[in-house]
Amino acid sequence: LMNLMRQSGCRGVLVGFESLSQESLNQAAKASNIAQDYRQAIQTFHSHGIYVFACFVLGFDHDRRDIFKTTARFLREARVEGLQLTVQTPFPGTPLFRRMEQEARILDKNWEHYDFGHVVFRPKNMSAEELQAAHDRILREFYSWQSIIVRLLRQLWYLAPRELIISLLIIVGYRFKLRRTLRRADV
Repeated sequence: LMNLMRQSGCRGVLVGFESLSQESLNQAAKASNIAQDYRQAIQTFHSHGIYVFACFVLGFDHDRRDIFKTTARFLREARVEGLQLTVQTPFPGTPLFRRMEQEARILDKNWEHYDFGHVVFRPKNMSAEELQAAHDRILREFYSWQSIIVRLLRQLWYLAPRELIISLLIIVGYRFKLRRTLRRADV
């Protein structure tokens, strides 16, 4: 499959890993996601010259404070090129929203904040402020210039020059988007 992907022109993938906690994956009904297999999957993509843009969600009911360090460490060690890190968002009309509303856990009904970047509910195992701060910190660290340069240097071993340029453009574009987003004035 990887050879066919490469031959077809695939040079990067967006992968919804969602969480490193198998409990959280089970809660989210992500039966096909096996957290212990993530590292090998990323290595397989890399060995075929395909970069990985990883997607993770923070704030599941099974998440504890240690998920922040675990996720940040995994991102460094697994050598993913890009990151979309979101906060679990209980959208109105969903079973998650109804459950959280019944549990009096919805903190914010300003629908502009339902953007995957604002904590709008009370997490089970941490404060909303802790979740928001950790989310923002992980993104800032991942998209710091130092971190970007380290990742680009690693990519020299498995990406062709064209893919390196595309990866750099995506990463820098995402960094600038985050700079605007993380400066938001929360109410």
